[in-house]
Amino acid sequence: MFNDDAMTFLRNLLDTPGPSGFESAPAKIWREQASQFAKVRADVAGNSIAEVNPGGSPTIMLAGHIDEIGVIVTYIDDEGYAYITGIGGWDPQVLVAQRIRFIGRHGDVFGVVGKKPIHLIKQDERDKAVKMTDLWVDIGAASKTEAAVRQSARPASIQRWRSWWMSHSPPITRRSRKRSSAKRNSAAARSSRAAR
Repeated sequence: MFNDDAMTFLRNLLDTPGPSGFESAPAKIWREQASQFAKVRADVAGNSIAEVNPGGSPTIMLAGHIDEIGVIVTYIDDEGYAYITGIGGWDPQVLVAQRIRFIGRHGDVFGVVGKKPIHLIKQDERDKAVKMTDLWVDIGAASKTEAAVRQSARPASIQRWRSWWMSHSPPITRRSRKRSSAKRNSAAARSSRAAR
């Protein structure tokens, strides 16, 4: 169905982060591929345009989006956990336990989305939907300073579960820490205030 070149292009396109407003990297990959069979250009708004047989008739346009939904850091607590908000329309339920790749100042920063563990959640709260302010990302940093050095104000992509990712990414260090629900609720409240 797909030849090796097409599969390589598709894999590269899908593995390149491009949250809304930061989609120049996947757009560049698309333009390079399209230039093999079309006249390609980009405009000042960031649109990529490929023309095949521009003088032909009828004129047909195929349009699509190259951006993806993502997240951005809004707050980092004293223990190095990053709090996030969505870029695009997110259902926070799907973010829990997902691996995330942030576009950091000095390269990619990998993390895992966490939330308060079930045994610390009160019975009446267990059936409620998770809100974005209930989530944090563990990037393996031990402090706010360490996390801030590794992070940037740039957004993150949800890293797809693939064997490629597992074999090419650095391991996520899991720090053993006890977090009380009071501490977590306090951090969530600070995150909520910071987002306002």
